[in-house]
Amino acid sequence: MKPTPALARDISLASIFNGMAAHLNPDKSMDVHKRVLFQFTDRDVKWAVEVRRGVVEVWPFDIGDPDLTISIRGQVWKELAAKIRTPLGVRSSAPG
Repeated sequence: MKPTPALARDISLASIFNGMAAHLNPDKSMDVHKRVLFQFTDRDVKWAVEVRRGVVEVWPFDIGDPDLTISIRGQVWKELAAKIRTPLGVRSSAPG
């Protein structure tokens, strides 16, 4: 079954972020130490992700001092995570 925007809408942000640990390739991220903050522009929600030496940790709040901040609508992030949209497609349709 191919994911749809309606299906993505029903997935919680917590499920997406908590699932990231299962999808991290530890071998490819062994030399990485980065923090990313996700700010959701359509809701008062922030998630932080830290990849450190092959391990990912996620928090449902801002942990401060991110290497990168991504501001995005929740539904768009869900569709990216479900591979309904591509990063290039999101960027090319962004206003401004």
